[in-house]
Parts: sequence; structure tokens; C-alpha cells
Amino acid sequence: MKADVLIIGGGLMGSCTALQLAMRNIACIVIEKDSAGRHASGVNAGGLRQLNRHFSELPLTLAASRMWREIHTLVDRDCDVKISGQVRVAENAADLALLEKRVSKLQNMGYQHEELVGRKELYRLVPALAPHCVAALVSRSDGFARPFHATTAFRREAEN
Repeated sequence: MKADVLIIGGGLMGSCTALQLAMRNIACIVIEKDSAGRHASGVNAGGLRQLNRHFSELPLTLAASRMWREIHTLVDRDCDVKISGQVRVAENAADLALLEKRVSKLQNMGYQHEELVGRKELYRLVPALAPHCVAALVSRSDGFARPFHATTAFRREAEN
């Protein structure tokens, strides 16, 4: 088989790359020493996180978030995606000042995916939290997927 691209590693990144190439009619070969999803791609926490990303990562992170929320349209499976939100807790006034600074910078850059919530909303979201926390940053569209299922879905779709 002639291939335009050789991909080393059949985990999530390799399988996703193979799918993106296939969608562009670019032939590739994926080489994996074990089986796809056997290692880190299949056993990690599966986090789909926008919260607290470095500012330079935000364009790609937000695009990936949109992709994961509509993952069934790409791989014809839901990959067990659950959108449950994430929080970054401020335990004191100094922590809160850092979160306020971050939100201000995000808003100045045109981003709205992280919101600052006060104590009442924080404890509504996370009732079992230690009682001294004062506020939090929340990204309500964050969540997680089941890593092995996602890797398998991307691999199967790339093969089709």
C-alpha cells in the first residue's frame, strides 16, 4: 500500500490524525507497537478541558471543545462524552484576585468560556467543598469522554 503519510502511534492523536487525513483523501499508514488505546490514550481521565488553559492554547482548545460536543457527527458514536463543567476554586482573597485578573484578561481577548462565580453558586455546584472557599472560575462546557471508546471510534472511522 502506498501512503503519503506515516503516523507513528495509534493512540487518540494518531487515530485522530489518520481520520483527518482520510477526510482530505490523503493516504496514511499508522504504526502502533501494541493496540490502539492500549497505553495512555486508553486509560487517562478523558478530560475535555477549556478551564485554566494557557492563553496561547485557547483557539485550538475552543475548537476542540466544539468538536467534542458534536463528536457523533464526526465518528458516528458519542464516545461517552459527558459535559459536566469544571471549577477552579479560590480558597481566599489572594486566590480570588488571581481569578479576577484571569477573567479580565480573557474578556479583553474576547473569550467568555470561563465565568467567575461567588460563594453561593460555588457551593450549589460543589456542595461537599470545604467550607472556607470564597469563589471559583467555572467552565460549564467542560467535561470528559471515555478514552478507550474515543480512540476506538476515531480509529474505526479512519479505517472506513
